Amino acid sequence: MTPRPCPRSPIGAVVAAVAGAALLAGCGGLAPAESASTPAPQAMATAGPSGALPPYRLDLTGPLIGRIAQPAALDGDVRALQAIGDVYPDAFGAVVVNEPEGRVEMLLVPGPAGDRLLADATRLSARLRTPVAFFAVPFSGEHMRQTSYDLLVPADWAGPHVKDVVSADFSPLDYRITLYVKAAALTLARQHAARMPEPVTVVLAESAEFQ
Repeated sequence: MTPRPCPRSPIGAVVAAVAGAALLAGCGGLAPAESASTPAPQAMATAGPSGALPPYRLDLTGPLIGRIAQPAALDGDVRALQAIGDVYPDAFGAVVVNEPEGRVEMLLVPGPAGDRLLADATRLSARLRTPVAFFAVPFSGEHMRQTSYDLLVPADWAGPHVKDVVSADFSPLDYRITLYVKAAALTLARQHAARMPEPVTVVLAESAEFQ
C-alpha cells in the first residue's frame, strides 16, 4: 500500500504503534493493520502546504513531561528509527519528539524511496514501545542541511554583502532554515529567501554574539 498524503494539517492523520499493534490512520479514519508481524505501510499526514511543521515539537534534550507512556524507551526507539532513516538519505527528513501528543514522529519525502522507508519504519514501529506517526515533508533532511551550507559557502547570492551573511542553521523541529544576516544584507537575503523552494526564515543578527 502506498502512502496517501492527507490534504489537511499534520494532525489530520496519526499512525500509532503501541505494544506491537499497528493502526492505519488515513484521511478516512482508522482501520486495522494487515498484520502485527508484517504491518502495511502507513498513511502519512502532510506537514502543511509550505512544509512547515507546528511549533510544539520539542528536542530530545528537553524534559519528558508529556504523555509519552514509557520515557525510558524513548531514546532507544528514536535511535532505531534514525538508523532506518539513514539507509534512505534522499527520503529521510528527521525523527522528532512530539511531547504534547505523546509520540515520536518520522518525517519523510514521498516517492519510491519514501515508500520503502515508510514500509521499513512501519515494520519497526510495531516492535517499539513509543507510538510513532509519519509525516510527509517536501525535502530530505540531508537536502536541507546542504542548502543551509550553500547559503554560506560561497554565499555568492549576497554579492558585495557576503561578509554580512553570518550563519544558517537547519532545525528539524520546525523543518526550516534560519538565515542570520547583518542589516546591510537583510533586504537582499529576504528577496533571495522568497525565491527559494525551501522554507527559510531570515533573521537580523543584531546581538553581540554576531558582531
